[in-house]
Amino acid sequence: EDEEEEEDMTQYDTDEEDFEFGKAGKASLISTTIIQKAEGSPNTPKTPVRQGHPKDQIKELGPYAHYQNFAPIQEERTLKLPREESIKGTIPDYIDNGVYYVLGPNPSNVHKKQPPLDEEGEKCFLEWRDGDGMLHGFHFESKAPIRYQNRFVQTSWLRLEQKEQCQLSDGAHSSIWNVLKYKTRFALGLEEGTIESQSLHYKKDVANHHITYFHDKFIATSANGGELYELQMPSMGTVSTMPLPSELSSMELIPHVHIDPWNHDLTVFAKQYKSPYLRYAIISKSGKCKFTTDISSLTEPIHMHDFVLSKSYAISVCAPFEMEVLWKHTVFGGQPKSTFNPHGISKLMVMTRLPHSESRFIKYIPISSCDVPHFVHAYEQNDGSVVVYGLVVSGESIEQTNHKYKGAHGGTDGYMTHQTELVRWVINLEDESARETSLYPALNYAVINPRFKTKPLTYVWALTYYDQGLMTSFSETPLYLGVVQFNTETRIANTYKCGRKKFAYGLTFVPNPNGEKETDGTLMLMVYDDFVQKSEVVLLDAHSMKEVAAVSLPYRVPFGFHAGFAPFEAIHGQVSKPIIKSTLSSS
Repeated sequence: EDEEEEEDMTQYDTDEEDFEFGKAGKASLISTTIIQKAEGSPNTPKTPVRQGHPKDQIKELGPYAHYQNFAPIQEERTLKLPREESIKGTIPDYIDNGVYYVLGPNPSNVHKKQPPLDEEGEKCFLEWRDGDGMLHGFHFESKAPIRYQNRFVQTSWLRLEQKEQCQLSDGAHSSIWNVLKYKTRFALGLEEGTIESQSLHYKKDVANHHITYFHDKFIATSANGGELYELQMPSMGTVSTMPLPSELSSMELIPHVHIDPWNHDLTVFAKQYKSPYLRYAIISKSGKCKFTTDISSLTEPIHMHDFVLSKSYAISVCAPFEMEVLWKHTVFGGQPKSTFNPHGISKLMVMTRLPHSESRFIKYIPISSCDVPHFVHAYEQNDGSVVVYGLVVSGESIEQTNHKYKGAHGGTDGYMTHQTELVRWVINLEDESARETSLYPALNYAVINPRFKTKPLTYVWALTYYDQGLMTSFSETPLYLGVVQFNTETRIANTYKCGRKKFAYGLTFVPNPNGEKETDGTLMLMVYDDFVQKSEVVLLDAHSMKEVAAVSLPYRVPFGFHAGFAPFEAIHGQVSKPIIKSTLSSS
């Protein structure tokens, strides 16, 4: 059985008819918005190609465009899933009244016209993480059919690309001339006013990475940073960009923002490529800055993807990336090319995060050579030390891939941040040292019980690719084969395996409102079955790691980044606002 699991996952075929919508199940289609028609595009197959791609087609479409469940879909659907035919098992009552959602990259123009050329005259293909944001949502409502919807996040660049029927960027960036061209057209009144000219930047906003619930708003962020977009649940519609305070309007937010678990303010880091390179801010419910501080101790631009909050501190990482900052990055923003310096020193940046702190400070704690794409948790102990959990890419791994990937990110995110391991640091702030412990390899997208934020905890759940050989043929992005429940005290792992040729994504933890223990709750995730090219929502008991329910779909949901669950209170706490309609008609 082990030998069978290790065979090449791309060397088999499936029945194409199983994938075609309407033949695989009895779910009723309510409406479909055609975003991109396949007719007239000779290189557009009906299903993702299984056995790699001919070199000539890779040259035309880019290496990932038709590979397994990374391939984008080009339809917006609304679908009712009858319970008796779609649900296996029993859905917990506290989940049967909310929305489970997954946000991920899904290029809308991958088959249209030719992509732009880079500085060396080569085509700029959309790397998977550069795709336009698409939100997939499952609305659970007691006894009613489960309602599935997927919608593009209607960013300004996406609507312009849909209108122009071409790719106006290399994924992470548009051209400076495109920015000037369309801003001029807006100023002259030659473009429709429904597209916000102020959100047209050199760095393209894709709103494809993470969703945060901030008071009465669901806000989406991009994997490459940039603007925030307000979304509506459960319609999955886009309201508008979320205006930033004037203190942050000229800077770029990092991809992850966090809610203060104590006062529910929005905490953010914003960066730029001139001094001050980094700014920390606390945004109130009204949208105004309650507090800002510049990280003036930084002497060069910083690469930052995520951070974590304890009760008193904000903690992030300063990794030794050397950036090639040009005049256009200083003036227009964007993402400069960068290289990891294996001889540099990685440091945890620990700063007092509250404005009323008696003594404010920023300390840099040396750690092993690495980057930390995602932090998991942090809390403070009685002796004054701070315990931090993070998902780490070793410096050696980054160095090996420094020149391996050439894409829109230009190197900063070019190394494969998905090959991460769980690490714990115990930080002594007095002598500015850290005790580092590697806990578990091959984990990513870790979650905890959100009720235990900033508190001591025992359990971490994460996606695992426990066989590091199972990577996609065009990159080293792993295919996650299951979910691990890891006990940080005993170091015992309990694993849920998806099954043969099945891959996990979109992991989130939904706490039981009546529970008291860390494990009182349900894990929700998507599982893609590569035999039949369909997806399902799987619910696991967080304690036993056994499947309690599954909701099947008649087609696939492409791999995404982060997921979440919006309970009834959050959905009905939203202020009703009009949403932006797609630039294309519905059918």
